[in-house]
Amino acid sequence: VQEGLARIIIQRDGEVFYNPIQIFNRDLTVAAINSFKILAEKEAQKGTPNSSKTERVGFSILDALSASGLRAIRYALEIPGLNSVTAVDNSTTSILEIQRNIEVNGVTAKVDYVYDDTVAFMHSRSREFSVIDLDPYGSAAPFLDAAITAVKDGGLLCVTCTDAAVWASSAYPEKCFALYGGIPSKGDYSHEAGIRIILHAIATCAARYGITVDPLLCVKIDFYARLFVRLRHSPLAVKLLGQSSMVVYTCDEGCGSWTQQSLGSAKAKNHETGSSTYKFARPTLNAQFSTGGRCLHCGSRLSLAGPMYAADLHNSEFIALMQKTVNGELGKPLRTRKRINGLLVTVKQEIEFGPFFFLPNRLAKVIRCPTPPLWALQEFLLQLGYTSGRSHCRPGSIKTDAPWHVIWEAMR
Repeated sequence: VQEGLARIIIQRDGEVFYNPIQIFNRDLTVAAINSFKILAEKEAQKGTPNSSKTERVGFSILDALSASGLRAIRYALEIPGLNSVTAVDNSTTSILEIQRNIEVNGVTAKVDYVYDDTVAFMHSRSREFSVIDLDPYGSAAPFLDAAITAVKDGGLLCVTCTDAAVWASSAYPEKCFALYGGIPSKGDYSHEAGIRIILHAIATCAARYGITVDPLLCVKIDFYARLFVRLRHSPLAVKLLGQSSMVVYTCDEGCGSWTQQSLGSAKAKNHETGSSTYKFARPTLNAQFSTGGRCLHCGSRLSLAGPMYAADLHNSEFIALMQKTVNGELGKPLRTRKRINGLLVTVKQEIEFGPFFFLPNRLAKVIRCPTPPLWALQEFLLQLGYTSGRSHCRPGSIKTDAPWHVIWEAMR
C-alpha cells in the first residue's frame, strides 16, 4: 500500500489491517506536526517563554498503538529535520509488521520500535517526546494520563476518539461520564459539545500535574474527533481552568437554544511591573437558569450537559501556519490536501465566536415560517451589527456573536 511517501506491506486477513478511511486523519496529522515543528523552532530562535526548546533537545515523536507502523514511517519521511520516531505496540504480530515496513522504507536510522504496553511505556518516559500521537480504536481516555506526563513542556498531544456514540449522543451518558467526566448533549451541536467534553477531560487530567492546555485544532471528522493540543507547565494558568469550563442547559427537544454556566470566576489585577495577580471566587449563577427547567424561547424541557471546555477550540496563528504548510512543498505528498484546505477555511471562521451554533431550519419549525437562505440571514445579522460564520460540525449551521433575542428577531 502506498500512502504519502510511505510504502507498507499488509498481510491479507491478518491481525494488522490498513484503514483507508483514516487517510484524511493521517494527512491532517502530518500537516499539523509539520506546522507545529515550524512554530516551535521559531519560538526557540526567539527564546520565547512558550518555546519547547526543540532546537536544543531535538524533535521526537511517539506513535502510540502503532499497528503497521504507517504513521511512524510517514512522519520519518514527510517531516524534515525530525530526530527520531518511536513506534510502540503490545502485539507481536504488529511489531513484526513494523520491523518489516521500517526496512522496506529505509528509515531504520530514524524509527525505533518497542514491544511494550503503551501506557506503561509512556509512564516510564517522563517529558521525553515533542509529539505524542494517540490513535486508538475507540476512546483515548485510558491513555491520557500517561501521555500527558510523557510530552515535553511545550509539546504537542494528538488525540483521536472514535467512540462518537459515547461523547456525541444521549445513548450512553453514564459511559461518557465514566470516561470523560461529562454528560453529552443530544442537540444539533452534540459533536461540538463532545469535542469540548474530550478537551475538558484532557485539561483536567493535565491540571493535576500543573500543566495547562492550548488547543491548536480540535475537529469532528466523519465518525471521530481529532484534537491537537499543546501542553505547557504553568501552575498559574491551571488555576484559571474553572473560567474556561462550563455546564450547559440545552433545549434538545425544542428550538435548540442553550444557556452557559461558567464554573469559575477570576479577576485580574495588573501591576506596574507588568505582572498580574488574580482573585479567585466561586461563580455566580446565571440568572437565565431560574426558568423552572423550561426553555425561555419555546417552553420545552431543558437538559444538562457538561462539564466541558468553554474557550476556543482552535488557534488562529496555528491555522494560518497550517494553511501555508498544506499549500507549500510539505503539502505535496498529502492526497487529501484539498479537503484539508476546506476544513481549515471553515474552522478559521469559528475562532471569532463562542461555543455552539444554531440551525435556521430548526428555528423555522418552532415559529412556523419558511427557512430563510443562510446568506440572507447572515446579511441581516450583519445589518444589525453582528458577525456570523459557519461550523465544520454541521452543514447548514450558523455561528454568531448575536444574543438569542436578536437571532429570533432575525428569523421573524
